[in-house]
Amino acid sequence: IRERAVQIDEQVDYLNIVIDQLQEMATLDSLADLTLVTLDIGPLLQDAVQDAYFKKRETPAAVEVDIAKDLPPAYAAPDRLISAFRAVLDNARRYTPTGGLIKVQARAEDGQVVITVADNGIGIPSDQLARVFERFYKVDSARGIGGGAGLGLPIARRIIDLHGGNITVESALGQGTTVRLMLRAA
Repeated sequence: IRERAVQIDEQVDYLNIVIDQLQEMATLDSLADLTLVTLDIGPLLQDAVQDAYFKKRETPAAVEVDIAKDLPPAYAAPDRLISAFRAVLDNARRYTPTGGLIKVQARAEDGQVVITVADNGIGIPSDQLARVFERFYKVDSARGIGGGAGLGLPIARRIIDLHGGNITVESALGQGTTVRLMLRAA
Protein backbone atom coordinates (compact mmCIF):
# COMPACT_ATOMS: atom_id res chain seq x y z
CA ILE A 1 0.00 0.00 0.00
CA ARG A 2 2.84 2.40 0.84
CA GLU A 3 4.54 1.71 -2.48
CA ARG A 4 1.31 2.46 -4.35
CA ALA A 5 0.76 5.61 -2.30
CA VAL A 6 4.25 6.85 -3.27
CA GLN A 7 3.51 6.14 -6.94
CA ILE A 8 0.19 7.97 -6.75
CA ASP A 9 1.87 10.92 -5.02
CA GLU A 10 4.53 11.09 -7.77
CA GLN A 11 1.87 11.02 -10.49
CA VAL A 12 -0.12 13.78 -8.79
CA ASP A 13 3.08 15.89 -8.60
CA TYR A 14 3.67 15.25 -12.32
CA LEU A 15 0.09 16.24 -13.21
CA ASN A 16 0.42 19.44 -11.18
CA ILE A 17 3.58 20.32 -13.13
CA VAL A 18 1.84 19.64 -16.46
CA ILE A 19 -1.18 21.74 -15.47
CA ASP A 20 1.04 24.62 -14.31
CA GLN A 21 3.02 24.49 -17.55
CA LEU A 22 -0.13 24.35 -19.69
CA GLN A 23 -1.52 27.38 -17.88
CA GLU A 24 1.76 29.24 -18.33
CA MET A 25 1.91 28.36 -22.05
CA ALA A 26 -1.69 29.52 -22.56
CA THR A 27 -0.94 32.81 -20.80
CA LEU A 28 2.20 33.34 -22.90
CA ASP A 29 0.31 32.55 -26.10
CA SER A 30 -2.21 35.27 -25.28
CA LEU A 31 0.48 37.95 -24.88
CA ALA A 32 1.56 40.12 -27.80
CA ASP A 33 4.36 41.75 -25.82
CA LEU A 34 5.72 42.29 -22.33
CA THR A 35 6.36 45.38 -20.26
CA LEU A 36 10.14 45.43 -20.07
CA VAL A 37 12.15 47.27 -17.44
CA THR A 38 15.86 47.82 -16.99
CA LEU A 39 16.94 44.89 -14.84
CA ASP A 40 20.13 43.60 -13.26
CA ILE A 41 20.07 39.99 -14.49
CA GLY A 42 22.71 38.67 -12.05
CA PRO A 43 20.56 38.47 -8.89
CA LEU A 44 17.60 37.09 -10.85
CA LEU A 45 19.79 34.35 -12.33
CA GLN A 46 21.23 33.55 -8.89
CA ASP A 47 17.68 33.20 -7.50
CA ALA A 48 16.72 30.86 -10.34
CA VAL A 49 19.81 28.70 -9.72
CA GLN A 50 19.04 28.55 -6.00
CA ASP A 51 15.44 27.58 -6.73
CA ALA A 52 16.29 24.98 -9.37
CA TYR A 53 19.04 23.25 -7.44
CA PHE A 54 18.96 23.82 -3.75
CA LYS A 55 15.23 23.70 -3.07
CA LYS A 56 14.80 20.37 -4.87
CA ARG A 57 14.88 17.08 -3.01
CA GLU A 58 18.07 16.05 -4.72
CA THR A 59 20.85 17.83 -6.55
CA PRO A 60 22.79 15.13 -8.41
CA ALA A 61 25.20 17.39 -10.28
CA ALA A 62 27.65 20.05 -9.17
CA VAL A 63 26.74 23.60 -10.18
CA GLU A 64 29.17 26.40 -11.05
CA VAL A 65 27.84 29.94 -11.45
CA ASP A 66 29.96 32.64 -13.11
CA ILE A 67 28.26 36.01 -13.55
CA ALA A 68 30.52 38.70 -15.01
CA LYS A 69 31.07 41.60 -12.63
CA ASP A 70 30.64 44.07 -15.50
CA LEU A 71 27.37 42.50 -16.71
CA PRO A 72 25.16 45.31 -17.97
CA PRO A 73 21.46 45.42 -17.13
CA ALA A 74 19.03 44.08 -19.73
CA TYR A 75 15.52 44.97 -20.80
CA ALA A 76 13.37 42.31 -19.17
CA ALA A 77 10.14 41.34 -17.45
CA PRO A 78 11.52 39.79 -14.25
CA ASP A 79 8.63 37.43 -13.45
CA ARG A 80 8.63 35.96 -16.95
CA LEU A 81 12.41 35.85 -17.32
CA ILE A 82 12.86 33.87 -14.12
CA SER A 83 10.40 31.30 -15.53
CA ALA A 84 12.60 30.93 -18.62
CA PHE A 85 15.71 30.55 -16.47
CA ARG A 86 14.01 27.94 -14.28
CA ALA A 87 12.85 25.92 -17.29
CA VAL A 88 16.36 25.75 -18.76
CA LEU A 89 18.00 25.06 -15.41
CA ASP A 90 15.46 22.35 -14.58
CA ASN A 91 16.27 20.54 -17.84
CA ALA A 92 19.98 20.70 -17.07
CA ARG A 93 19.37 19.36 -13.56
CA ARG A 94 17.04 16.62 -14.76
CA TYR A 95 19.31 15.28 -17.52
CA THR A 96 22.71 15.57 -15.85
CA PRO A 97 23.66 12.45 -13.88
CA THR A 98 24.99 12.27 -10.35
CA GLY A 99 28.58 13.50 -10.37
CA GLY A 100 27.99 15.62 -13.48
CA LEU A 101 28.63 19.34 -13.83
CA ILE A 102 26.35 22.20 -14.81
CA LYS A 103 27.94 25.56 -15.62
CA VAL A 104 25.87 28.74 -15.59
CA GLN A 105 27.48 31.85 -17.05
CA ALA A 106 26.30 35.37 -17.79
CA ARG A 107 28.36 37.66 -20.04
CA ALA A 108 27.99 40.76 -22.19
CA GLU A 109 28.51 40.10 -25.91
CA ASP A 110 27.88 42.49 -28.79
CA GLY A 111 25.28 44.62 -26.99
CA GLN A 112 23.54 41.62 -25.51
CA VAL A 113 23.41 39.87 -22.16
CA VAL A 114 24.11 36.20 -22.85
CA ILE A 115 23.23 33.54 -20.31
CA THR A 116 24.72 30.11 -20.96
CA VAL A 117 23.69 26.91 -19.21
CA ALA A 118 26.00 24.03 -20.14
CA ASP A 119 25.87 20.50 -18.76
CA ASN A 120 27.69 17.25 -19.37
CA GLY A 121 24.50 15.20 -19.22
CA ILE A 122 22.91 12.73 -21.61
CA GLY A 123 22.78 15.14 -24.54
CA ILE A 124 20.43 15.23 -27.50
CA PRO A 125 20.88 13.29 -30.76
CA SER A 126 21.60 15.63 -33.68
CA ASP A 127 18.59 14.36 -35.64
CA GLN A 128 16.25 15.44 -32.80
CA LEU A 129 17.87 18.76 -31.91
CA ALA A 130 15.65 20.79 -34.25
CA ARG A 131 12.52 19.57 -32.41
CA VAL A 132 13.40 20.51 -28.81
CA PHE A 133 11.30 23.69 -28.95
CA GLU A 134 8.15 21.83 -30.07
CA ARG A 135 5.46 21.55 -27.43
CA PHE A 136 5.26 18.15 -25.73
CA TYR A 137 8.27 16.84 -27.63
CA LYS A 138 10.66 14.76 -25.58
CA VAL A 139 13.90 13.44 -27.00
CA ASP A 140 13.77 9.63 -27.24
CA SER A 141 16.71 9.19 -24.86
CA ALA A 142 14.91 11.36 -22.28
CA ARG A 143 11.60 9.51 -22.26
CA GLY A 144 11.00 8.10 -18.84
CA ILE A 145 13.64 10.29 -17.16
CA GLY A 146 12.60 12.81 -14.57
CA GLY A 147 8.96 13.30 -15.49
CA GLY A 148 9.06 16.40 -17.69
CA ALA A 149 6.10 17.18 -19.93
CA GLY A 150 8.05 18.51 -22.91
CA LEU A 151 6.97 22.12 -22.28
CA GLY A 152 9.99 23.64 -20.52
CA LEU A 153 11.98 24.69 -23.59
CA PRO A 154 8.89 25.86 -25.54
CA ILE A 155 7.98 28.05 -22.55
CA ALA A 156 11.53 29.40 -22.34
CA ARG A 157 11.58 30.14 -26.08
CA ARG A 158 8.24 31.98 -25.99
CA ILE A 159 9.42 34.11 -23.06
CA ILE A 160 12.72 34.97 -24.74
CA ASP A 161 10.87 35.74 -28.00
CA LEU A 162 8.57 38.13 -26.11
CA HIS A 163 11.74 39.85 -24.84
CA GLY A 164 12.96 40.31 -28.42
CA GLY A 165 15.83 37.94 -27.68
CA ASN A 166 17.01 34.59 -28.94
CA ILE A 167 17.55 31.12 -27.50
CA THR A 168 19.72 28.40 -29.00
CA VAL A 169 20.55 24.81 -28.10
CA GLU A 170 23.69 22.89 -29.01
CA SER A 171 24.17 19.29 -27.98
CA ALA A 172 25.91 16.01 -28.64
CA LEU A 173 24.54 12.67 -27.51
CA GLY A 174 26.38 11.48 -24.40
CA GLN A 175 28.38 14.70 -24.12
CA GLY A 176 25.91 17.25 -22.84
CA THR A 177 23.88 20.26 -23.86
CA THR A 178 24.46 24.01 -23.98
CA VAL A 179 21.55 26.45 -23.97
CA ARG A 180 22.20 30.15 -24.70
CA LEU A 181 19.66 32.85 -23.90
CA MET A 182 20.37 36.24 -25.47
CA LEU A 183 18.69 39.47 -24.34
CA ARG A 184 19.15 43.12 -25.34
CA ALA A 185 21.45 44.96 -22.99
CA ALA A 186 19.99 48.17 -21.60
